[in-house]
Amino acid sequence: MLMNVNSQDVAQGMYKPIKLVYHPREQFYVIKQSQKITAVFPMLFKEKTDVIIATAFFQELMDVANSKACAKAPHCIWSPIPPPELRGEAIEDLSTNGGFVSFGITLSPIKY
Repeated sequence: MLMNVNSQDVAQGMYKPIKLVYHPREQFYVIKQSQKITAVFPMLFKEKTDVIIATAFFQELMDVANSKACAKAPHCIWSPIPPPELRGEAIEDLSTNGGFVSFGITLSPIKY
């Protein structure tokens, strides 16, 4: 699917994100660059306890995913604020209480 996606619109050195809506008020973004694809998931939870658990989980996931033991796993980043790739997106689409999880996949090992 992503092989045919054309996101070559570059503004201020950044590739334009592609917004994919899989459920009303639930979307994620794909940023296709020349050698990398990044998927960004805004995390919105209904319960306050879910936010606490998810925040701790995502912080641990980021630590483990970026360790030497998981060197071949997709790069994982969690942030409480939107990543720079989402600048210019509608603020209502970026309203979260659980932050943003990004996974980066390099294109070199992907076979078409």
